[in-house]
Amino acid sequence: MTADVRSGDLTAAIDYLESISAVSDSVSVRQRWQAEWNIAQALQAQGKLDTALERIRQLLQTSGDRSVPVALDLRLRWLSGRLALLLGEVDGLNEAIEALQQRVASLPVGMLDESEAVLLSTELL
Repeated sequence: MTADVRSGDLTAAIDYLESISAVSDSVSVRQRWQAEWNIAQALQAQGKLDTALERIRQLLQTSGDRSVPVALDLRLRWLSGRLALLLGEVDGLNEAIEALQQRVASLPVGMLDESEAVLLSTELL
């Protein structure tokens, strides 16, 4: 799948990810979210912002109470906001960004790498 993303064959990467996720629990939450991050970044690079945003929104909505690494969760929520801004979907965006900023600031020490926290805070500004 990584090779498909790197080669730009996102359809194959998406199909593969969805097929193995549907029939097997062999893909961990971390692996799934990292794959979605890579796919969203590649879609963005191809100018398919709306598709990238829809995939992220769907992932965030269906994540339920599964254990998602904090850094990946924050990173994908940040990307969702960035894509929404680029697409001109600004309704509720300020509130979402402020909530993310508060979440990053309120994380216990050590829950998120300090450099990652600084980077996220900067990008959210």
